[in-house]
Amino acid sequence: MIESIIIDKLLADKKIKEYCNGNIFILSSPEGTKTPYIVISAEDEYDESGVISIFGITINIYDYTEDKRIPRSISQRIVDILHYEKLEGDGYTEVRLFFRHRGTIKEDDKTLCRILIQFDARACNEVE
Repeated sequence: MIESIIIDKLLADKKIKEYCNGNIFILSSPEGTKTPYIVISAEDEYDESGVISIFGITINIYDYTEDKRIPRSISQRIVDILHYEKLEGDGYTEVRLFFRHRGTIKEDDKTLCRILIQFDARACNEVE
């Protein structure tokens, strides 16, 4: 899964790992997970003849905090780490992520800070 490659890259960063206590999940967090945590999902958009795959990547940061500056700075750090970074592994020889959008999502619970980050990704599939 392409999300695993991204998680490995983010957990290699000391500030991100410390911020979320290593809590980065695919698709959803386990029930009862304490914030802050990060959730990553990837949607296959299309596959160019089995050689190149195109994905939409969504990263959500969840944090119950009064100080919104901390999750916002972490979101910028994620963009800085992933934008145009070359990643490999999990069946892909080259993965490039391209930053698309970042914004704060308004939640009914005003104490929850949720930041959404979106990337486009292009991945070369390993050829056997």
